[in-house]
Amino acid sequence: MLSLPAPWTLLPKLSEIPKICNFEHDGAALFVQTFLLVGIVVSYLPQHLNIISKGSSEGFSPWFLLLGCTSANSGLINVLALQWESVKCCRHVGFLLCYESLGGIEIVGLQWFVFTIILVLFLIYFPPHLKYVEYRATAHPGHPKNCECEPCEAARAGPQVNTTPEWKLAIALAWVVLIHLLLCLFITTILLYSSPSSPDGVPADRVFVWTTFLGLCSTSLAFIQYMPQLLHTYRTKLVGALSIPAMLIQSPGAALMVYIIASKPGTNWTSWLVYATAGCLQATLLTMCLLWKARQKRLGIDDFGNPLPDAPEGSHFQHHIPSSVPDYGSNLQQPIYSAPIVGAGTEAAEEPGRVVAVTRAVEDAIESTPLLPEQQSSSETKQQGWRKWLAL
Repeated sequence: MLSLPAPWTLLPKLSEIPKICNFEHDGAALFVQTFLLVGIVVSYLPQHLNIISKGSSEGFSPWFLLLGCTSANSGLINVLALQWESVKCCRHVGFLLCYESLGGIEIVGLQWFVFTIILVLFLIYFPPHLKYVEYRATAHPGHPKNCECEPCEAARAGPQVNTTPEWKLAIALAWVVLIHLLLCLFITTILLYSSPSSPDGVPADRVFVWTTFLGLCSTSLAFIQYMPQLLHTYRTKLVGALSIPAMLIQSPGAALMVYIIASKPGTNWTSWLVYATAGCLQATLLTMCLLWKARQKRLGIDDFGNPLPDAPEGSHFQHHIPSSVPDYGSNLQQPIYSAPIVGAGTEAAEEPGRVVAVTRAVEDAIESTPLLPEQQSSSETKQQGWRKWLAL
């Protein structure tokens, strides 16, 4: 019976392979590498589907995506340059051995790809109410109706629609990501093809300096990347379009990424430090989202702060809202308040029902608030302080 050699030894014989290309097959590492590649896709897929199904990318900070994409660009090119000699070895070894040896490029490249898709979806599903704003120009006071000055012409033109600063910022940051990627690829290509090949696979000094710079930049950007998103999520106290299932998979998966990248030929600490840093920061963001998810459930609101239709009776949004407002009509001899109510808007005077609703809500709040607070023990006071900080 004819037995075929293992796939990773099909081409060519080991004696014909350059010394630098004598890779050792590791079945366990190959399994972990494949599992991690599948896990990256599975972990990011809920985030992609979450944005598409909700039809909105609200909740993402554009600075978070800018820093994340530029960090991913630097990390990808760092690993690609360090493993360039291993890439050239693929013409001397079999497919599976090439696939196994280039695990660092494959993992980092896939991570870069799925994260960049989030930026694309962020632009495609940018909330319309944050993309455009409608405004109406005001005519110059004292000018005749047929005045042809610019303010009067704009006032007669009616409402105008213009892009918001948020949308302009998102477009500008997307261009920055693209230019950064092309510039780094251009510099790396020049350095790799102008540097002599080393028989032991060690990159030239200028390539090593460039890859170290990229690795440190990638780590620094990854650290700064999470700051806007952490602050944004903390201030809004809403999960938004962030996917908790995706972060539950990605946070522990960062440890596996560090292990696989560090074990591949040609890589060094500048290649995996960024993923160790990002994993710790993402775990912090995940913890915050879990806390806000519990808060949303208690308040009866969704991930974007909208009231849920099946919110419980004791929820925050229904506690002070009267179920019905009676039509007092002509029984009111005088308006309840002659002065406008703060926050009711200019239409309050034209809608007595709204005035009554606001009045009843204020009275209900006053009646339900005791004049003197109950005495609390020190432990209860401390617990209340934590709840106040978390707004639970």
